[in-house]
Amino acid sequence: MKRVWRIGMALWLLAALPASAQNVLSLLDVEPGVRALGMGGAFVAVADDETTTFANSAGLGLLRAMAFEFNVESRFGRAAYGGVTLSGRNFGGGVLFLNVSDVVGRDENQNTTGLFDYTSVAGYASAGATLQDLSLTFLRTPPLDNIAVGVRAQFYRVSVNPPRGATAGLTLSPSALVTLPLDGDTLQYLRLGAIVENLLPIGVTYGRGHSEPWRIGARLGASVGLLEALTLAVELETSGIFHLGGEYRFTELNTPEVSGLALRAGAIVLRGGPMVTFGFGAKVNTFEFNYAFTGHPELPGSHRLSFTSRFANQTLACLFTGFHDVGICDP
Repeated sequence: MKRVWRIGMALWLLAALPASAQNVLSLLDVEPGVRALGMGGAFVAVADDETTTFANSAGLGLLRAMAFEFNVESRFGRAAYGGVTLSGRNFGGGVLFLNVSDVVGRDENQNTTGLFDYTSVAGYASAGATLQDLSLTFLRTPPLDNIAVGVRAQFYRVSVNPPRGATAGLTLSPSALVTLPLDGDTLQYLRLGAIVENLLPIGVTYGRGHSEPWRIGARLGASVGLLEALTLAVELETSGIFHLGGEYRFTELNTPEVSGLALRAGAIVLRGGPMVTFGFGAKVNTFEFNYAFTGHPELPGSHRLSFTSRFANQTLACLFTGFHDVGICDP
């Protein structure tokens, strides 16, 4: 009897998103980052820290420091999720992982076939640059450093144990980011971001013929900076999922050792109801700590932590070559 590998439980534990197990989405549709998650996942138009490496690679053209981030999450009490990211000006990359144990397998007649473990790993490499970086000076546009473009290439591998199969897929996701400075005392800037996910896909096919194609989609967002301390953002996916969130930074509490104290809140609005998020973060010298909580209407809450180390150099090239005399290796 042909077995259908039901990973619905794994997806249910991941994000309770409105999609089937017939799409490669289980790991890569989890909202990336910790700061971004605390803001309801509305980050495609914020894109101003290492999370932009995955969320909107165009933002890499605006980074002014290198960063290494590690994050981990106990997702709804059953799945382990996490990743590492290394980012700098123009280039970055990372690895994501997910493991769900004791998933109930069923055949095509819904009969239980036993328990299995579901593991998936994704690697990604991203590049982003402003039009100024690309020397597109012939374009008659707003200041060229206010417009950035990027692309993310991602590799996905999934395995099911007991041994039932393992496979891999590859895809590209281009993105763009536009920053519009505002002159008001209250409004500092308006930023627009977009990403088209999973173009040129190479889907995954198991040995028994079960296929999982990439789901092509897009995310469009806008963010605004107010009073030099508040960021508000909204974002819409073509699947109908809506994100909104905000961050308030307590700049008046900064000290030479501790800075970047921030509170965040947001919501991910699904067809089955909203998922509320909140979080906070702080910097101690060159290290940063962030926390985010996700509440679900039916599932236990999940907690995600990240630890980030920042470097004085701007680019990954500076890390590996050590050159400091051309003006790009210092913040």
